[in-house]
Amino acid sequence: MENIIEKYNVNVPRYTSYPPATQFIDIENLQNYFQCIKSIDKDKKVSLYVHIPFCHSLCYYCGCNTKIVNKLSPIESYVETLLKEIENFQKNTSFKYTVSQLHFGGGSPNYASCENLKEIITALKSVFIFDTQTEIHMECDPRLLNDNKIASYIELGVSRFSLGIQDFDATVQKAINRIQPFGTIKSVIDLFHQHNMSNINFDLIIGLPNQTIDTVEKTIQQTLSLKPSRVAVFPYAHVPWMKKHQKILEEYPMPSAEDRFEMNEIARSMFLKAGYVQVGMDHFALSDDPLAIAQSESKLQRNFQGYTTDEGDCLIGFGLSSISQFQNASFQNACFIKDYKGLVDDGKPTVVKEMICTENDVRVRHAIQSLLCHFKLDKLSYTSFLKDGDKMKDLLKDKLVAFDVNGDFYITNKGKPFARVVAACFDHYYSNFNTGEQKHAKAV
Repeated sequence: MENIIEKYNVNVPRYTSYPPATQFIDIENLQNYFQCIKSIDKDKKVSLYVHIPFCHSLCYYCGCNTKIVNKLSPIESYVETLLKEIENFQKNTSFKYTVSQLHFGGGSPNYASCENLKEIITALKSVFIFDTQTEIHMECDPRLLNDNKIASYIELGVSRFSLGIQDFDATVQKAINRIQPFGTIKSVIDLFHQHNMSNINFDLIIGLPNQTIDTVEKTIQQTLSLKPSRVAVFPYAHVPWMKKHQKILEEYPMPSAEDRFEMNEIARSMFLKAGYVQVGMDHFALSDDPLAIAQSESKLQRNFQGYTTDEGDCLIGFGLSSISQFQNASFQNACFIKDYKGLVDDGKPTVVKEMICTENDVRVRHAIQSLLCHFKLDKLSYTSFLKDGDKMKDLLKDKLVAFDVNGDFYITNKGKPFARVVAACFDHYYSNFNTGEQKHAKAV
């Protein structure tokens, strides 16, 4: 297996979108954006994403768009601008769309005050319809949670919480500058349970400095003892050419590709043995969790937030650097606060980059989504969209992919850890399998 890992551990996109986000270009005019807003299907629900780009300390592994602040006033000022952005959006549409899911991401959304979050939700409810089926999800830094905050979030309608755990080992936490002992996390989980909240996700990371096979195994054991409903086991994306602070981590011993592969296999085995269902490449869920059910019913989706049950027809993003995703295009908001605030104050849309899809892009997107959500692709799509036949021959020879008796294409169990490499064979924008493109993270 060592040769297989070395052969396929190349830099490839994560494919939370297609075309990949690296294909965004500067917007010359807003015609495409306004057309996408106008063409939203009024009979379907929409999804919303709100970005709160603030944290109280810098985690050295972080690849997110976030700002480190030590007081609440910058967040309060940002929320004022965000509320204006929501108000401005209302001027561009005369229809109130129903929301399937609202996701708060960051940064650390729970660094904002409960009052600020209430203001945001209230503003969104004035522009969109929130019905009894609307879900509100929030990413949280568990170090900033307490009983009052949890109670307030639940009262606001938050129905699922994603906690950034990463690793429970003390030496790993020290290296990545995120100290949160197991006891701290257990106390937070106990508080959630006291409020009858069990929809809790854990985010873990494989490939961090000082991690070993033994420390990862212990982290999984501790995770299982807390029984989150979902667990994401992400590969650490080391991209210091994009996030310069990650170079700090190079001072520590880093797991090899072979070690990372074994760590992932151990994690997968432990979660499956404990009764979790593997969802897609890197998620695990209890069998009665909606994510596991969506996969069993072939309804699993993948968007900029990763794997999701959300069936919204489009994703509308608010806040700094947020991405809006439509059937034929994606748009990104300004990434710098000065630019973002200036556009909002002028009453203009905050999008500054766009990615317009061709008809072929849309078809390839569906093909890649099928591969990464369900590990299979019908034979017509395979023959229509395959771009790199030479790499596919290698994958077939190494038995990472195969064809069933009906001629349909699928990724084998052996090949699932390399699903992104398989997807890259259908990516008409990906150009360098030999060295990989140094704008993406490694496959393993």
